[in-house]
This record gives sequence, C-alpha cells and structure tokens, in this order.
Amino acid sequence: MGRKRVLKDLVCPVCKKIFRPKDSSRRHCSKECSLKNMPKKGIFKKCKTCGKKIYLSKCFIRKNNYCSRECQHKGLDKNYYLKCKMCGKKYHTTPSQVAHRGSSFCSMLCFRKYQKTKYYKNNKMKQTTNAKIKKLLWKKFSEYIRQRDSINGYGVCISCGKQDYWRYMDAGHYIPKTAGLNLYFDEKNVHCQCTYCNRWMHGNLSKYALALIKKYGKDILKELDKKRYTTKKISIPEYQKLIEEYKVKIDKLQNK
Repeated sequence: MGRKRVLKDLVCPVCKKIFRPKDSSRRHCSKECSLKNMPKKGIFKKCKTCGKKIYLSKCFIRKNNYCSRECQHKGLDKNYYLKCKMCGKKYHTTPSQVAHRGSSFCSMLCFRKYQKTKYYKNNKMKQTTNAKIKKLLWKKFSEYIRQRDSINGYGVCISCGKQDYWRYMDAGHYIPKTAGLNLYFDEKNVHCQCTYCNRWMHGNLSKYALALIKKYGKDILKELDKKRYTTKKISIPEYQKLIEEYKVKIDKLQNK
C-alpha cells in the first residue's frame, strides 16, 4: 500500500485565505470564491421594479429582467392580481392560466374548503332537515305501534309472545328499513317485538312470518314483497302531516 499524498497549503486568490485543498485541481477555498473568479460572458442588468443589479448569462439576457419572482409579479399588469373567493387574499396568476381555465382561488386548500362549504350549504342542510323530521316521525310511529300491540300497557312480542311494559319493547320490521320508505312506516310491516328477538335474533323472521299470516291472512307476505320493489319519496310537509296524524292516534289509544 502506498502512502497518501499530502497536499500543501494554498492561498485563495480571491479572499487570500490559507486553506489545505482536498484535491490537486482545487485553487479556491470555496465555491463562492471560484464563481467570483470565473470569467463572466454575460451582462449586468438592473431589475425593472427594484433597480437591483443582477448578472444574466447569454441564454437569459432576453428572457429575464427581474431579480426575483416577487419583482416579476409586481412588474406585470395589475389585472392579473385577483382576490381569493375563500380567504380574500390577493394572489397573482399568469395570463395563460386565466385564459385557459380561469382562476378564483389562491391555492388548492382554499378551493377544497370552498367546495365543502358549498356542498354543506346546498345539499347537507337539506339532508339534515329531512333526517331530523324522519327521526321525529319514527319516534311517534314506534310509540303508536308499541301501544297498539299492548294489553293494559304491556306490549306483546309478535315473534315469541313475551310481555313487558311497552316502553321497554321495540318496534320491529319484518322487511328491514333498508328496503325503502314504502315499508319503513307501514303498519302491517312493523309490530311490537322484544329486544331479544329484534336485536339479537335479527327479527326472528320465521316466527314473525307465521304470526303475520295468522293476523292478516295468507296473502300478506306477497303484499309486502310487492311493496319492497317499489320506490316512494316523502316530502317535508308530508312528514309533518304524518307526525300530526300519529299524535292523534296515540291520544286515542291512551284515552281508551
């Protein structure tokens, strides 16, 4: 193995600092000094906006007239400074972008926030109002079903025959709620059930079907199955009418 060559200390020709080079080709202490000592073939120009001197090489003499992007944006036409619709901040856009697709937001974050607020204003508020009214109707409807199928205040489960105070019972669907609004509030499809049959036995549908046939006849299952494949929509005033109707029905049951 040969010994490594130890280089002698040199003096930087620009800053005249003494340093030990790592390679034999190095003549300057740093890159800054090497750039300062390089022969410059370009031109020194003044920035159009701030007047600062900038060095431009041959390829950038015609293209660049500014020291930075901020100065470039300030030097361009004021019409390309727009206000963001979301945050109100002023931002710059290029003429090509405005001509191609327009511009209304300073960033993608503001654009996504604007989309969310617009969606919540137009669609989400309608959904929340419909959902609230639907919950109110379900409360009154389930109260009516549990009191209708009770004897002296004790609800009777349609599947297993268990009796308990009507407030501790459930209003269980034979065809589930996911089938649609046509069977969601159907009095023949919803009956009083105990919590075990409704929640843990998933409705106990085999015994539920037999009880429906005894109560309404043989054609009841076909009737409900036909309604399953039909669609229905309920408007907000219709929800309000149904709520009032079931309030009256509950009052009649309690006054008996």
